[in-house]
Amino acid sequence: MLLVLAENGQYTLCMENQRTDIRHTVFYYLPVLEVPDGAEIGRLGDISHCGMLLLTERRITVGKRMRLKVCLPKLAGFEQSELEIVVKTRWLQPDRNPDILCVGCSFIETPASQQDVLERLIHYFTFSDGQRKLSIGQ
Repeated sequence: MLLVLAENGQYTLCMENQRTDIRHTVFYYLPVLEVPDGAEIGRLGDISHCGMLLLTERRITVGKRMRLKVCLPKLAGFEQSELEIVVKTRWLQPDRNPDILCVGCSFIETPASQQDVLERLIHYFTFSDGQRKLSIGQ
């Protein structure tokens, strides 16, 4: 289990095998790099305080532990250029595009120094908090 402090000042308890937090879709499919080699493994599809959706062309084993870096937009004014996290893959399924796989990942380690970066990424670069429906053209 992982205890995460959310933007609203409340703690979110992230369970080992169950999503308990709201997903946030990102405006940009930010590059995700594998540490330590820095090779791009895929793109960020969505993110929450407890995990993320990785869009990739690679076949990744479910249950794999990986250290990743999400490249942050330069225009955002982030002091850091990347969010570094350790994830464990939970599931894998094909995307609508048959060349892409969707990989559900839960955060295993998010250093305290990265919590603010994660919070700012969610606050400034995502839409749809899962509680409100988006209305286009209304």
